[in-house]
Amino acid sequence: MRITNPFPGATIGLTTIMREASVLELDAGYHPGPPIRRLSHQDSDEAPATFAPSPSALYAIHAFMVLIIPCKNEDPSTLLGVLQGIPHPCTILLVSASRDPAQYDAEAALLRDFCRPGGRRGLAIHQRDPVASAALAAAGMAPSLFDYAGAVRTGKGEGMILGTAVALALFPELRYVGFLDADAKMPGAPHEYCRVYATGFALHHATSRPHKNDDDDVMVRIRWGSKPKPRKDGSGGLDFGVAEGRSSRIVNEWMNRFVRAAGGGGGEDKIITTGNAGEHAMTMSLARKLQLAGGYAIEPFHFVDLFMRQMRATAAASASACPSPASLGVPGYDSDVVDTLHLSLSPIQVVQIKTINAHIHRETDDAHVRNMWKMGLGTLYHHLLPQYIQSPYVRQDVAERMLRLRADMEAFVEENNREFSETTPKGQPLLPEPRVYPALETLDMEVLRKTLESSRGSLVRFGF
Repeated sequence: MRITNPFPGATIGLTTIMREASVLELDAGYHPGPPIRRLSHQDSDEAPATFAPSPSALYAIHAFMVLIIPCKNEDPSTLLGVLQGIPHPCTILLVSASRDPAQYDAEAALLRDFCRPGGRRGLAIHQRDPVASAALAAAGMAPSLFDYAGAVRTGKGEGMILGTAVALALFPELRYVGFLDADAKMPGAPHEYCRVYATGFALHHATSRPHKNDDDDVMVRIRWGSKPKPRKDGSGGLDFGVAEGRSSRIVNEWMNRFVRAAGGGGGEDKIITTGNAGEHAMTMSLARKLQLAGGYAIEPFHFVDLFMRQMRATAAASASACPSPASLGVPGYDSDVVDTLHLSLSPIQVVQIKTINAHIHRETDDAHVRNMWKMGLGTLYHHLLPQYIQSPYVRQDVAERMLRLRADMEAFVEENNREFSETTPKGQPLLPEPRVYPALETLDMEVLRKTLESSRGSLVRFGF
């Protein structure tokens, strides 16, 4: 695979968000040399460089990667197509929230019949499994993850949390975790996503600081090549000119407005292009550390938590911890206040890559789309903006910009509500406040592993 060079775009403390790179070739050829090649145009020294990891480098990363697929009442043929697109070395973990137990049995059988003939590794677990819930509770998971019946809540984010916890407990040797939506209609798309994940990690390991290692905190997020929609002229075809989904457009816009208000984007308009990225991957090191949100807020909350970590570290660190925020370029901080405070986080890099393949999936109605972007904006409104508005470590001009940003967001939501004749229930916030769960590093993984392995539940394994 060959991609354009992802230059740094925005920096908030120790978190660097790279400008969007693009896939140029799905297969850049075999080369026996270094793990990654820097390629330039032969006739021009000024042409921007591109990068191509070797097939062996991608294979080596995939061999230490687990792909988690949250699934709920998905058509079996669609789910099979997603499985067929996953590179052979990867471990597959299907997390099902399907309502009918018979459907989960069919999904597990589908995974079994796919994995066994090819000698592949796969697992399936049901999100509502009482054994899994008991195991998480015994390991120290926050009670808010469970509903009134004691089972893991049915949201997408909660399923991803369960899958990540299972992977951390059962496969401590794995270094990377990726996520794939179960509704992709074309198997070539998830295959490209998995290669993009490995390419992003390979590029980071080959070009980052000298003391880099596989435990670096890195996230790779995907922007679809396009999101085709049915043509409005009634021809029955698809319009491939749709660059991004409706929810993504809104969430990305407000994420970027926050970055500009914080002073971390250098005045650029579109640094963040993957605010709603369902397809993303990260190092296991980072997966352990992130706080995670429930439902459809989980993907945009990744950015929110990365930014809030800088705030928490600045407020809590001691004067002897490490370099001051001023020397690290933390935007918006009052140097008179924070010169005696320090950050204690390792650098985090977010790599954003645009694919070649279009993402074709089932259509969702307007109400579902509005719910998605409202949950995304709720992560900013309830968690990040208050931190900047109320913190004594933020300069007054930055806090004032955040106040204006919050007012603008409220006006946007109210205007949208009027357009669709929606009203906010009395006593309820204008935007939903997502549930936020503690980082998985707080769990006792040995307790989780032993409970899962010693009890009869929905967990099934193939190829182990």
